[in-house]
Amino acid sequence: MQNKQPQISVIIITFNNRNQIEDCIDSVTQQTFSNIEILCIDGGSTDGTVDFLKEYGKKDSRLKVFLSYKRSYGGLLNHGLSIANGKYVTFLDAKDTLEEYALSKLNSLTQKNYIDILQGSVSPTNNKKEVYKKDVLIEKAFTINREPLFLDYGLILGTIFKRSFLIHKNILFLEEDDPDIINYFFYESAIKSDTIVYTDNLCGFVTKNTDRRDKIDALKSSINRINDIYEINKEFNSDDNSVNNKISELIFDKIKSVENNECTTQLDYDTCKTINGMFKKLDKTYVKENFSDIDKKLFFKFRSPLLLYCLEQENTEIIDV
Repeated sequence: MQNKQPQISVIIITFNNRNQIEDCIDSVTQQTFSNIEILCIDGGSTDGTVDFLKEYGKKDSRLKVFLSYKRSYGGLLNHGLSIANGKYVTFLDAKDTLEEYALSKLNSLTQKNYIDILQGSVSPTNNKKEVYKKDVLIEKAFTINREPLFLDYGLILGTIFKRSFLIHKNILFLEEDDPDIINYFFYESAIKSDTIVYTDNLCGFVTKNTDRRDKIDALKSSINRINDIYEINKEFNSDDNSVNNKISELIFDKIKSVENNECTTQLDYDTCKTINGMFKKLDKTYVKENFSDIDKKLFFKFRSPLLLYCLEQENTEIIDV
């Protein structure tokens, strides 16, 4: 007798997570929704993580362990996606956990697999009082043009994606170790999606990543990648201005974050030129009505052609932000 296709594939990325992995796996195997497969993709653990998972798999046949030939975070996620069998897929970091009813709540909203993306609210680990929510339609289908605020949180925890949609739209993770790759996967999926549903029910507990990369390198990377998201929006949404505004805000928030941390950074001419081009797409009226005076000053500084002109005249490659 042929095994029934799982409704949801849960892809968990592991690498030397023995101290955290048990809570993560327990939160998945104890879901009230049982028609799932659990794919643990390991990137070369040496701390007993794999042995633990193999023993766990003897108790729960839904759990499978794969030793991946890929080593980057994005590569491991793509490996899991390539072998998934579920109608929907969801992704977990070994440090994160799901709320007991998460998959049941999300699956109940799929409307017989009509929806491309379903997301629930999430909370910082062990802190149910602080929940990340969006001010968007609740449990009703929408597109990103209708609810651009959906881009505010690029989280994949507590989100299920229709696998056929990801395949058809050729959506994959960047095969890098940068933790921000999950954000860009989320942005691309949301922009290319025809149907999104959000529920404010609590679905997951996320452990915040501590990014130790050089802040200026991280900012440059973000600018280039979000610029790519602009191009995707142009292709799929006819360069929708409401979505462009939200995309511009994403990079603006990253620039502010660097400044708020009192970290002096330097941006080269090409990066400033990219920011300038992106900010020109952000409607000035929107900025004047929604930005604080301090934010307006920073925005118009980068939007001004005078900034680029001065850099060219000085024949310099850097500018203090």
